Amino acid sequence: MSTEPQHPSQQPQQGAPPAPSAAPHGAIPQGTPQQPQYAAPRQPAPQYAAPQYAEPPHTTPQYAAPQQPFAQGSGAARPLDRVNILGIVALALVAAGALLNVFIPFIYRAMAETGDIGSAISAVGTVQAVLHVIAAGLALAGVLQRNAPRVRWAAIGALVACALWVVSALGSLLTGWISASMY
Repeated sequence: MSTEPQHPSQQPQQGAPPAPSAAPHGAIPQGTPQQPQYAAPRQPAPQYAAPQYAEPPHTTPQYAAPQQPFAQGSGAARPLDRVNILGIVALALVAAGALLNVFIPFIYRAMAETGDIGSAISAVGTVQAVLHVIAAGLALAGVLQRNAPRVRWAAIGALVACALWVVSALGSLLTGWISASMY
């Protein structure tokens, strides 16, 4: 057997009788249908069965019954839907303390004209400290309040603002002490 690759027209066809070697090249053997030699033999396409899958049951999703925002027969809100009043008040106190910073120059000018600037400085600092301590207490109570989840973000925001104010006030106090000791 030779190791040379054969041309497709020279390869034996599957299922066809071998061509007699006595036939001249290009001659069609007798008894076989006339088919061009360059075409691949026609084989029937394999028949596959359709896949058999179990049909999923056609069910609709089960949802919980809708809950009413108010109790049946009464106009009062349920205890779980209460507004977090403590958080709102705490946030308002933090806003008042921040708004006080806007008016500090006017307060200082008015107190400077009377000659009592020292008491104005300590009074403004004391008012801000009292506002933030009260706001922090209310905000902490609002965050811990379990039966008033609505507008709880106000209590969380007020608590964060008060914590930042404490860090700022302590930093200012520390730098004031350091600057006083330098001179």
